[in-house]
Amino acid sequence: MDSFGIVTIIPFAAAMFFLIWQEDTILPLLGGLVIGGFMLSRFNPLLGLSSVGGELIFGSLLNSRNISILALTVASLILFTLLNRYGYMHAFYRKVERWIDSSEKVEITILLSSFLIFIDRYLSSLLAGIFTKPLASRRGLSPLKHAYILNTVSSSVSTLIPITVLTPIILASIGTAFKAQGIEFSPLKALYLSLPYQFYNIFSLFTVVSLLVFKRDVLFMKRLADHTRDEGNILSFGLSLNTKSNPESRIAFYGVVGSLIVLFATISFIYSRDAMLSSVQPQKGHENIFFTGLFVSIIFSLLYIFISRTSRYADWKISSGKLLPTLTLTLMYILLSFAVQMMARRLSLGTNLAGTLLQSRLYRSFIPMIIFALSCIVSMLSGSSPLTISILLPIALKIMGAHMADPLLIDRQVYATIGAVLSGATFGDMNSPFSVHYIIVSAAAGAGIRNRFISQIGYSLIAFAAALIFGYLLFTINVKPYVSISAGFLGIALLLMFLTDRILNR
Repeated sequence: MDSFGIVTIIPFAAAMFFLIWQEDTILPLLGGLVIGGFMLSRFNPLLGLSSVGGELIFGSLLNSRNISILALTVASLILFTLLNRYGYMHAFYRKVERWIDSSEKVEITILLSSFLIFIDRYLSSLLAGIFTKPLASRRGLSPLKHAYILNTVSSSVSTLIPITVLTPIILASIGTAFKAQGIEFSPLKALYLSLPYQFYNIFSLFTVVSLLVFKRDVLFMKRLADHTRDEGNILSFGLSLNTKSNPESRIAFYGVVGSLIVLFATISFIYSRDAMLSSVQPQKGHENIFFTGLFVSIIFSLLYIFISRTSRYADWKISSGKLLPTLTLTLMYILLSFAVQMMARRLSLGTNLAGTLLQSRLYRSFIPMIIFALSCIVSMLSGSSPLTISILLPIALKIMGAHMADPLLIDRQVYATIGAVLSGATFGDMNSPFSVHYIIVSAAAGAGIRNRFISQIGYSLIAFAAALIFGYLLFTINVKPYVSISAGFLGIALLLMFLTDRILNR
């Protein structure tokens, strides 16, 4: 396949722009996939549409990790729907509400639940969102603030606590890079030593905690927090508290806890099985041809519906209060996000954007800062932190090795480079509308697309600026990480205090 260089960003940037601007999910993603399909087929229209159905959509559905995410999501939704239906969740919430009597305690509950269930960020956000959404609604916490807390905490701790499902991906990427350079050093030890250099993850968590301490929303969150429903598409899993019966609260409490234990046992089995199986490769022959034709037909049909803007589609789209439209929209959004991530891999997005760095002569101390910015771009466009980590970590360590006097010497420059990739990957996982984590959080909190993105990006850019200035820029002059983190904490606190005071004085 030809290398498109920086032109590779076109399908991702176009899809993201129209997705946020038009507050729609399906058409922008399909449009971006079609553009990417044309690039994959060297701009052959027929082969381009075929590649969208066969290589991108169908190929992403044959990935075992994607299948596991969908299976866990559907299993969780079925479980909580049944618990809701027969009154167990309602009784459980009545018992929990005795402990939680204010919106501030709801925010703390959301934060702590995201910390406690950190092994898989998708599952963490789904379970924490489902449990805390009724509490947030009853205590006046906006869906946007709810989603922001869930998203930020679970994304950040997924690499700061190195025993999550991302850890094997990180260790494999570090090990591959070390082996290619002939370095005999433990990848696990390198990961642990890189933790103080994950500046964006650390500053994101501090920003959340600071906002909870100040008890004020600022920037776009302040302007949009009063919107209980967005003007555009509302993502939702369609869960409600409609009940047929009202069991005794203690039985309900233990019933919910027991159901979660069963769910975790199922999840553990799935993950242990997936750990022994490699990803399923797209099949050839008549079956692949059949599914390719099927998905191309679906794409043509959807494009006709969207272009014609029929009243039936408009009615279906705005019926956000009904279970089927919102659940269908959310699951379709997740499926297309899988395809976008597959497109990023097939177009070699990370490799193309990092290609110029491989040929450049860079000042060694500036490499972590440049790698951090590059990782933010790749993860934002692809919506996949695992892809960003697996692609950019070996490249980043290769670049750092080429600028070292002794490539076998492992020092703080290497640790900072690893931390920069992990921090940048978290930025996209947290903020990209293509991220499965972003979609699950939005649906769990019942938030829309446009306001969800606008309200959160301001806080994320504060943490981004702090990581860039107080983290990786100070690193270039050999400032110790604990000094950089302390300075960043002080800078964020002063900025949020200034913004809060201006709001209060208006």
